[in-house]
Amino acid sequence: MIRPVRDQPSQAEPVRLAYSVDEAAAVLGVARETIYELIRSGQLRSRKAGSRRIIGKHHLLEFLDSESAAGREAS
Repeated sequence: MIRPVRDQPSQAEPVRLAYSVDEAAAVLGVARETIYELIRSGQLRSRKAGSRRIIGKHHLLEFLDSESAAGREAS
């Protein structure tokens, strides 16, 4: 049996736990100003890390879940 030769060992991608405002905007497909408005209005939770604002992956998932739940209730 011939085994394929690997140039470098396979490494798993690091698990992403938090995003910057710009990254969160890209993930959700909205403008960064929209992210700041969602944070100000309390619809999206975030944390400060030094001078940076970060949004936890779980906060993005909570936001998306609450939006889908609101859509189901309106129907």
